[in-house]
Amino acid sequence: MHKIVNDILVKGGWFEGRKVPIDDVINYWKKEKYPLYPDQINFIQEFHNLGLRFHNINGHQYHIEIDPLSNGVPSWALKKYIKYANANLVYFGEVVCQDTFLFITQDSKIYGAYEDEIVFWGNNFYESLENVYFDNISWEIMKDFFVDIDDDENIFLEDLLGDSIKNLSDDNKIEK
Repeated sequence: MHKIVNDILVKGGWFEGRKVPIDDVINYWKKEKYPLYPDQINFIQEFHNLGLRFHNINGHQYHIEIDPLSNGVPSWALKKYIKYANANLVYFGEVVCQDTFLFITQDSKIYGAYEDEIVFWGNNFYESLENVYFDNISWEIMKDFFVDIDDDENIFLEDLLGDSIKNLSDDNKIEK
């Protein structure tokens, strides 16, 4: 982990070995029928309820709130993001004042999404913070974002993920 990332995390209340109870988050995710995986649960146990405030190398201010119960993402938008990323995305927080939703995949990859844009932030949270700090993230517009799925359609996550979720090892999946 880069020293800058460690400093950002420590200022936000994180410490090595941090593990907080997240029963309320797990219950919410189950209610919303998110397929849950150990990496996602471990991530929330370590980072839940942190508020990270910092300026990146170019002076842009960031305020990242890690709270999966805070705001949430409209289901129609989540379906679009999942389809585009072709991954099991679980909402975990936001970049405050930028209306950017943050997601983690079953294998700890981090994505940020704003309206019709989604971007891969990094292979894990530490790398993601480093990329944000050093301004190594480029946004890309999702093609046909508002065309593919109507708000009224009732599509389950498994339908959107198709084979990608079926190919994940059942041993790694947490019971719904």
